[in-house]
Amino acid sequence: MQQQSFVFINLTTWWQQQLFRWLSFAIAFSIPFPVGINSTLSILLALVWLAALPKIFSRQIIAEVLKWSCVFVLALFGLLLTSNFSEAFFRIQQKVLLLLIPLVYFTVPVDWLKESKGIFASLIFGVLLACVICLAVAFTRYAATGSSTFFFSRELVESTVIDLYPYVLAVLCLGSIVILAEHVFTKCVLSDFFSIRTSMLTILFLAVMVLLLGVKQLWIALAVLMAVYTVRAKSRRIYVALVIMFTCLAIAVSTFPVLKGRIIEALSEQSKENPLNDNPETGKPLNGVALRRAIWVCAMDVVKENPLLGVGTGDGQDALQKAYLNRNFVLAGKYNRFNAHNQYLQVAVNFGLIGLVVWLWAMVWLMRGHWQNWMLLSLMGVLLFSMLTESMLETNKGVLAFSFLTVMAAWGFRSPVTSKK
Repeated sequence: MQQQSFVFINLTTWWQQQLFRWLSFAIAFSIPFPVGINSTLSILLALVWLAALPKIFSRQIIAEVLKWSCVFVLALFGLLLTSNFSEAFFRIQQKVLLLLIPLVYFTVPVDWLKESKGIFASLIFGVLLACVICLAVAFTRYAATGSSTFFFSRELVESTVIDLYPYVLAVLCLGSIVILAEHVFTKCVLSDFFSIRTSMLTILFLAVMVLLLGVKQLWIALAVLMAVYTVRAKSRRIYVALVIMFTCLAIAVSTFPVLKGRIIEALSEQSKENPLNDNPETGKPLNGVALRRAIWVCAMDVVKENPLLGVGTGDGQDALQKAYLNRNFVLAGKYNRFNAHNQYLQVAVNFGLIGLVVWLWAMVWLMRGHWQNWMLLSLMGVLLFSMLTESMLETNKGVLAFSFLTVMAAWGFRSPVTSKK
């Protein structure tokens, strides 16, 4: 049974649609840009939704919202165990989009098959602009210094306009690739502007960006996605386009010294050094593999001490800092405040093994009703895989990317809530 709520400000249907549409477009476009822009637009959308948009609630919709907001709900329960309330309230505020985005989008009665086209296009254009800005800044710095390091990893995303973690931009690039690929297969995800040729060229550009960003687990995700799409390609035209794209990627990697050298450098990082019980002022620089291995050992120490319920919403970082110092991991305990760099471990640290089981069950439940939705399954695969080496839901951008991408993919093609003519 569905119940429609009242609105506090009476607007015409045209104004309701326009406000909702353009705020959605703006949020999608702004995801790669400074967090203040995203936060302001999200607050505006929430206020418009609360005051002026019609809302429909049902048991099914409430269940859908709970799936996406599971970590937010766990954070609320985690207040019962926490002692650092200032940190706890910050973490809850950080995760509120896990509740807000599905609550807004799942309850507004719109024709999502129509509206999602513009939202997906806005996201892709925003990601493309962010990538172009990153490359333009890198070329400027290269011309000034002659150093090619600005084309790779962290240096590539550092600018006055773009300041993201490399893995977040890489996730957004992969998300855009999934959207474009689904459009190539179905012809109904984006507008007619995105022809097969335009879509494949855009996918090629974004794939090169994923390589340059240097996030190795997302290189694996890209390879798996390309393999899946090749198997799914039933059209000869699409298959030929994929082969051409693979060839172009191979030529780019083998031809351009910057790309080839940096990829070889990243793949050769096989240091077995253990930074625990080491002095960062005299030790060798650590690569990402060794650093994460040490962080995970300390995170497991916290989980072993608080196995069932964890340490609470606000005490996770404090517990990790203590574990770093107990292991004499001074690089993390004294000079940095590293999170667990693994979302699964992070959930276990904060909410215990019970919280981890609840969250994983919610993710399975989330996908269970969408087995035919290739876009959602692909995006969830990329996001959950990236969480093996990043605590994605511990950053504002990570929360926004996860909730927005998955909600749009889920409701764009399977919404039981449509506008009545």
